[in-house]
Amino acid sequence: MIEPTADATQEMVHPMACIPELILLAGGVIALFLVSMRFHRTRPDTDALTARLSGRAWELSEAYPFLLLFLLLYISAAGTALLFPEHAALTVRLISALLVYLATTFAIARHSRRNSRSLQTDFGLTGEQVRYAVKAPGYYLALIPLLLLSGALLKWMGYELSLQESARIFINAAPHDQMLFTATAILAAPFFEELLLRGMLFPALLKHTGLPGAVMTSSCLFALLHFNALAAVILIALLPIVLLTGQAVRTRTRSVLTNGTVLVILSVSAGLAHQTGVLHLFTSLLILSIGLSAAYWRTGSLWVSIAMHSIFNAVTLAFLYFAGV
Repeated sequence: MIEPTADATQEMVHPMACIPELILLAGGVIALFLVSMRFHRTRPDTDALTARLSGRAWELSEAYPFLLLFLLLYISAAGTALLFPEHAALTVRLISALLVYLATTFAIARHSRRNSRSLQTDFGLTGEQVRYAVKAPGYYLALIPLLLLSGALLKWMGYELSLQESARIFINAAPHDQMLFTATAILAAPFFEELLLRGMLFPALLKHTGLPGAVMTSSCLFALLHFNALAAVILIALLPIVLLTGQAVRTRTRSVLTNGTVLVILSVSAGLAHQTGVLHLFTSLLILSIGLSAAYWRTGSLWVSIAMHSIFNAVTLAFLYFAGV
């Protein structure tokens, strides 16, 4: 996933890009207002919605190996690209990423079938639940004001906004690599990342740490995976401790422990993002991931978070394309 165009490249932005940005902002304000009004009118049954997703949670011994498998394959794929000439490295990297997504998804689906389950029942991917995807544009628009506000606040604080590395790669890539990049960002990445992080990890965290801990921990991991793989590895290594501790302690103690753990994870992740100059990226990804988690928790359908993720990437790529013309 990638980040919208930043101030560092304003001289590249096509004049017409300002019009759709204003349209998005206007639509976002309206969508955020409508979502807020609906929430206040019909407050969700928090316990019932949490219980629904917690019932889908895989045991730690089931879910954790797939996180490790993904990281191992992802690092191997990134290393493979280094063996090829510079002009072919991006193509190899994108194809390798697609193969990693397919291999890990196949392993997850195979494990579900072996346990008399399926991707549909475990992750809310049934045909009936596809209808929830129509809510994705509205939920996505509701995030726009929050994303723009976070960027404006960081800019006001004197923080320099820059493009994510993958955005620079897309702008400078050859046409055939841009097409492959687009297919990966809009189709493959949203499906797989939501399957792994929202579909598998989020319910496991929800079951043992509660809603705030599940949302923030999975969102920090989501953000870290997009700009610092080493930090993501460290967080994944700590997940068993977080889950097992949350499972072992009493409810009241668990709440205190969860809040403390979330604050530590969030502080360390934000500090690392600041040190590496991508605090704006971390903030945007965190907001996006919180929105994706809320949508999945509210609807019970992974299709809605997949569609939101895909729309976000598609809109970002469109802005980047016009910025590079």
